[in-house]
Amino acid sequence: MKRYSVPLLIATCLSCSSTIALSLTQPEIKAAVATVAKSSQDYHDCLRAGGGKLEQTTEVKDINGDGLDDIILTETGTAGASMCFGMVGQQMSLLVSDGAGGWRTALSVPAASLDFIKRADNAWPDIEIGGPGFCFPIWRMQEGTGSYDIWKRCDNGRHVEVKPSAPVTGTGPASIGTQVPVEINKARLDGPPYDHNGSIVIVDAAKGLIVYDRPKKSIAATVKPGTVLFRGQPWKDGDTDIVIKGTAYVFKKGCPAAAYEARGTYHPTYGISKLTLEGAAPMRSKTSCDIVGHTSVGSNSKLVFDIAIE
Repeated sequence: MKRYSVPLLIATCLSCSSTIALSLTQPEIKAAVATVAKSSQDYHDCLRAGGGKLEQTTEVKDINGDGLDDIILTETGTAGASMCFGMVGQQMSLLVSDGAGGWRTALSVPAASLDFIKRADNAWPDIEIGGPGFCFPIWRMQEGTGSYDIWKRCDNGRHVEVKPSAPVTGTGPASIGTQVPVEINKARLDGPPYDHNGSIVIVDAAKGLIVYDRPKKSIAATVKPGTVLFRGQPWKDGDTDIVIKGTAYVFKKGCPAAAYEARGTYHPTYGISKLTLEGAAPMRSKTSCDIVGHTSVGSNSKLVFDIAIE
């Protein structure tokens, strides 16, 4: 298999610099990088607390041969990188163009390098995520999602194909925006509290649950304590090497919950893990419970959970 690697390139300022200028202009590159602005700001704040600065480097490359330039973004820091980015000390993201000025994040992982492996059956290459050790996980583009997910993990130094996720529950979404009854968890939860947009939720990794504990005042009439926000396959709390998958829910007063598939990872910030889940979230009519579409840029498309310090 033919492989080509993206080298580690270091810039010296917070703004981006293109290492290989193809057809993209600097404003276009900045627009692409803006898609990860929220996480970049978190890294910036984390590094600044330790006396460091965020460094961003971009490389322009047509990843899948469709004639559209994509961007590989590397983010690291001048000091405190391991505290903010984990053991690898940097975050690498693949930003994909839609050819009309729009961008999406197809991959964002802690990585020392991205090793692209050409496929005979698909234009999108597999990506080996470089890091410490001798065996590295391989991610593959997922049909219909436009994003990469883990395909092969390492087991005793050998690649093992990750088995497809089993159905989460009988109420899992058959498609984006399936409406299901609001689930209230009454069982005891064992997990740390996290802040989610001003509400306190409990993340019980062993049960695969994220449940509202103390909803903020502005949603208290719609979301009650015990309301399940996310249900997925159980995972290990704080493990930055795994992808968490499952079903998230959007709530509207007087309506069933709108379910959608979400996935994400932990990201170390200030030495503490932050959990981020992303998915194409349902959009509802302003006048009814009807689902009128979905979005990858709305407030429900990216769910961020910060450890709650109480």
